[in-house]
Amino acid sequence: DLGADSAYALLRQAAQIAPGDAALGAAQQKLLARLLAPSRGALAAGDIDGAQSRLDALASSLGNDPAWRKLRDEIAGARDAVQRSARIAEQQLRFDQQLAARRYAEPVGDNALESLNALRQLDAGAAQTRAVQLAQALIADARTALARGDAAAAMTMVELALRVQPDAAEAVAFK
Repeated sequence: DLGADSAYALLRQAAQIAPGDAALGAAQQKLLARLLAPSRGALAAGDIDGAQSRLDALASSLGNDPAWRKLRDEIAGARDAVQRSARIAEQQLRFDQQLAARRYAEPVGDNALESLNALRQLDAGAAQTRAVQLAQALIADARTALARGDAAAAMTMVELALRVQPDAAEAVAFK
């Protein structure tokens, strides 16, 4: 219980009376660490919702404490990181499906090039890997088009490969 007669409340009152007392400050920090430990433990275990609910249970009593606010911000940061990772994974999966279906630049709203651009906004490293894959697929299809005598289609695919990966030596050489 963190009511008016709780150890936390009494330590806060004592700290107001003797703000320079190091032992009192240490006792207050130790108690605060113990109170926040379940939430911190849940966060460390990856249970963001559990961490948040444990922290929320302390909000009325500890919500103004800097340590409580810091932990609240850490939980929010962890939640943001998980959501960002999910968006990256979703874009990568979407790109992979579009690439496998050879939807390189069409149809509008459902193609690998658009998914690649969206992925670039989220994770440049992952996007670079996917850009190499897309350029290679385009060059392979360009070779197939050229072999069947469709030079215009081959050139279109190579130009798209160069848009995706301007330094693709194989595309430059093919062109």
